[in-house]
Amino acid sequence: MPTPVPRLLSVSLQIGELLATPPQLPWFVRLGVVLLAFVLLMMAYRSLLIPFKAAVMNLISIAAAYGVVVMVFQWGWGVELIGLEGPVAIESYVPLMMFAVLFGLSMDYEVFLLTAFREHWERSGDMLQSVRRGLAETGRVVIGAYRPSWSARRTASRRLVTPSLA
Repeated sequence: MPTPVPRLLSVSLQIGELLATPPQLPWFVRLGVVLLAFVLLMMAYRSLLIPFKAAVMNLISIAAAYGVVVMVFQWGWGVELIGLEGPVAIESYVPLMMFAVLFGLSMDYEVFLLTAFREHWERSGDMLQSVRRGLAETGRVVIGAYRPSWSARRTASRRLVTPSLA
């Protein structure tokens, strides 16, 4: 009689087998997502350089994040800083989830910044001023998304200082 496998381990093994069986699947999915984002940005901004730069920068940042994960969890660099005793295995779903979250966030912020640049360009016609104003306007929102508690405190302090117009 075979020994029972715990349910969580069984699901983890099944996902691992699914991802390991066709090795082209994760790369095909990633390539498809990058190409789709490239085409959508190309249609939105009528440019080849902007979507190419966005795709390349997103892939570089995702590769850097993968590198950090491997250095910490597989090679054991700095594991004591996060409370681990040594190197640990990376679950099979982690790289795909990292890709989805990081690529989605970076594309979202790319579109957010480019839209601000374009709005200022249409108003002023000055590219340098458009980039400066677009970065100044969107900078606080982008930083606030990474530090929600900082953003909430700053907003609350503004409400206390700003007089009511009502």
